[in-house]
Amino acid sequence: LYREALDCHRRELGDAHPLTLMVINNLAISLNRLGKYAEAEKLYREALDCHRRELGDAHPLTLMVINNLAISLNRLGKYAEAEKLYREALD
Repeated sequence: LYREALDCHRRELGDAHPLTLMVINNLAISLNRLGKYAEAEKLYREALDCHRRELGDAHPLTLMVINNLAISLNRLGKYAEAEKLYREALD
């Protein structure tokens, strides 16, 4: 359902719309919970790029996506990159 919702949001609202970004994040969370960390990583990176561009680096939603991406990277064994993002989210 999230994939269908994402397709609809992209089509109707555009890729950078806040509701589209929320659906991207929710789909990535679901994929993470299913152990599909590489798929989640791809979506989190897309969401992070848009959040940084639209909201800035210090916005709470940007920081949430940074943390979520770090979780996926950690689970993929990309510890150095995950640590960098965890530190960014805390600063």
